[in-house]
Amino acid sequence: MSKARLMELKDIEEQNRPVIVLLLSEGCPEEWAGHVGAGCEEEGVPMAWGRMPKGRASSLAKEAAVLSRLEVGIGIDEKESAVTVFSLAEHPPYVTAFHGKDPLVLRWLGHNASRLVKREPLLDKEEFLKKRRVPNDFSRKLQSAAMKLPETGEGAYEELVNKIVAYVMEELKNVRGGL
Repeated sequence: MSKARLMELKDIEEQNRPVIVLLLSEGCPEEWAGHVGAGCEEEGVPMAWGRMPKGRASSLAKEAAVLSRLEVGIGIDEKESAVTVFSLAEHPPYVTAFHGKDPLVLRWLGHNASRLVKREPLLDKEEFLKKRRVPNDFSRKLQSAAMKLPETGEGAYEELVNKIVAYVMEELKNVRGGL
């Protein structure tokens, strides 16, 4: 998700749009909002984000749910992430996870916040990550093949591209909805 497409909270307040609200604690990089936003976007639900000076993920999520017209809020601090709904404000968050600064975990969080809005079943974190991670052995093969490209010429380049395309097409079959 590009920076230009990330909606900041102040813009949403002016437009009064129904969005999921994400609140980042002050120490979190802006790019994390982009990863969460990508997950929301893939599910078709808009998201806006803002910053809070400090706070734990669970309290940020509760505050975000109060601000959201969709009544779904996401909170992220330096270590944890949480999703909750307005009606659960007095209870622990609906979804929590240690994100470990992992973009895929943040994207999964956006998917699940959107699924709460749509009242669809939540995605299992481990299954989500497994389907989207590039296996280490394939990653090593690509790096090794890329190192040889300048030496071997155009034919090797086309072969590498064909292998990548075949791998991506195979992996797309495993993603929800398939090809």
